[in-house]
Amino acid sequence: QHLEVPLVQGVQDPVLRLSHLGKSQNIEPLAMEFVNAHNPSHLITFLIRLPVTMRTSQLFGKTVKDVSSEMKLASHRLLVQGGFIRESVAGRYYFLPLGMRVQDKIVKIIEEEMDRAGAQKMITPVLHPLELWEESNRTSSVGFELMTIKDQRGAQFALGGTAEEMMVDVVRKFNVSYKDLPFNIYQFSQKFRDEIRARGGLLRVREFLMKD
Repeated sequence: QHLEVPLVQGVQDPVLRLSHLGKSQNIEPLAMEFVNAHNPSHLITFLIRLPVTMRTSQLFGKTVKDVSSEMKLASHRLLVQGGFIRESVAGRYYFLPLGMRVQDKIVKIIEEEMDRAGAQKMITPVLHPLELWEESNRTSSVGFELMTIKDQRGAQFALGGTAEEMMVDVVRKFNVSYKDLPFNIYQFSQKFRDEIRARGGLLRVREFLMKD
């Protein structure tokens, strides 16, 4: 673990001393001390994640000066110019390493707040049985166009555009009583919407990460 604090003097346990290792200090002596301090007959995996400095010149996804005149929104232009995203096809974007770092940080903040509130993270399949959407009568009234596919067995699915149907379906698979309430479940998953006209960069897209 890397913390930008001075090495604590007088701490005998090399594990604790490693956790307080400063940025400019040599890790090898303490690493050897850690190994020697433990019984060699035990299988010990010693993993230390060191801070990695990467130059902008080494970063995959370069900045660009000029962008398409079709990009009307400043947010769209700046994300492309800064090397955060690139368009694949209309409404679908590559998140480059910088863009992924931003997205991961946002997800982490939300997860921490949800976990603090007692919520539990899970994941649903991306392919939703079409009959669930027909049951809720939302195949054509959800506010966006569903993308549907059929597998080789002839079963029809909707590519998840939102997840209320799936969340309800998984809950009713259990014999939930009032004693189990309340509970809070959530997920992060890719969503697919057959938007007639994708626009505005990441504001109106056909594929994106969404929290349910």
